[in-house]
Amino acid sequence: MPVPKNSDCPLPPVASEEFIPPAALVGRWVENLSADMPLQDAARKIVRQRCAGVLYYLFLAALDGDESAEPVHKLRVATRRLSAALNLVEAALPETVRPRLAALVRQIRRAGGKTRDSDMRQKFLEDLLPRVSVDEAEVIESLCEGVSERGARSRKRLRARLAQFEHELSRAGSKLLRRLGESRDRAADPNAAGQNESAAGQDEGIGQAPFRGIGIRCLEVRLSEVWETAESDLESPTAWHSLRIACKRLRYSLENCMSCLPRSFAEDYLDSATCHIG
Repeated sequence: MPVPKNSDCPLPPVASEEFIPPAALVGRWVENLSADMPLQDAARKIVRQRCAGVLYYLFLAALDGDESAEPVHKLRVATRRLSAALNLVEAALPETVRPRLAALVRQIRRAGGKTRDSDMRQKFLEDLLPRVSVDEAEVIESLCEGVSERGARSRKRLRARLAQFEHELSRAGSKLLRRLGESRDRAADPNAAGQNESAAGQDEGIGQAPFRGIGIRCLEVRLSEVWETAESDLESPTAWHSLRIACKRLRYSLENCMSCLPRSFAEDYLDSATCHIG
């Protein structure tokens, strides 16, 4: 099924194996995003692309013939990108809609956690095989078999939930994008100017501020989190885990905020930086 040509379509359909989305829907960077565009418009672009990425990988992870670890891994990455996007543009999002979508995205990511853990354990054990003795290899192969069986059961349970996740995400994402469109239309309607004195109107006023400001503030917060965590006792596994999480948050914020950074920085440093902190 082809990708809709109308860029304003809430979310692309994902319904067949022949559907191959362009890089714009599942890529690292948000396409056609400008630091000078109103926050509300930026929020719509970012959320739409990140929702599309989750939907696409939900589809791939559901394919019965694919037992590889990559689709589930990519699905979890896509949910982290969408979560980062929802946090980034929170000020422009309808408060009554955002929490439901955020909770759903968190649920999808956690649902794939056990499958991902099994995949990583199996890879770790398989990587050990060339470096151990024959006797040790027999033990590791037995462990691999057990991990593989548990992973298969976990993957089966996950797949049983994917169709419902796709339905709920399509509905919640479309609702949020529709509400953003309505807020944008109200802000552009001179007859609705009197509404700007209300709480909703104040939110719409924030939504008309340039995206650059909130993007830079988000990066400042994420960088501060990394520095503060790095100053803790890194002899502790818990501290290392916290640092890893802080670096992930910075990475996904960088991916959403690239348009707010100088082009020279983005071209020379950003790609390698995200790889190092990922």
